[in-house]
Amino acid sequence: MTAQINDSVFHRKRRYSVAGVSGKGLFDPASYGIQAKSFSTACWRGFHVDYEVIDSRLTLTAVSIELPVEHRAAAARGELTFAPGLRPAKDKFGVPRFEGLSLPIPYTGGLLLGDSFIRKLYVHMGFHPAWKYQNVRELIFEQGTLLEDHDRSAKMATLRERLASEPLRPGIDDWQEIQAWVERCFSRDYYR
Repeated sequence: MTAQINDSVFHRKRRYSVAGVSGKGLFDPASYGIQAKSFSTACWRGFHVDYEVIDSRLTLTAVSIELPVEHRAAAARGELTFAPGLRPAKDKFGVPRFEGLSLPIPYTGGLLLGDSFIRKLYVHMGFHPAWKYQNVRELIFEQGTLLEDHDRSAKMATLRERLASEPLRPGIDDWQEIQAWVERCFSRDYYR
């Protein structure tokens, strides 16, 4: 398995990785009738996106997505519903990438954003949780409007300290422990 490509959020003149999600309404190509295809072990869901907080609104600015065959011609003509008039370039993986988007995202809930990943905490699996970053912000949205912005770095440092005695990977003999660990690695859910 491979660590997954994170979505990102540009906020306060800094690009953060999305390290936790507690809500509904983020970009999902399925809501546009598109089933993204996995293009790498680093992107099982088949897409990753860039958001930006612009004038206190969550906005989708770019999407890299492995399109199914039936949507490729429409994409080449600039006719995808989430990117009207835009034709994709290729990202560093050779996957179609739509840039220059300005799509309002009606997200309601919290996002944990991480910056300055702590390399010694790297595990070759899933999405990395917020406690593995030096700098962590929690943003709270209502229908895409930013309501709260909190620095959670100190809380994550305390959590990191508490977890320091626990192994980063499960034991290799306990199948149930391994299965639960894999599920946690691929979930970005957190509870407020």
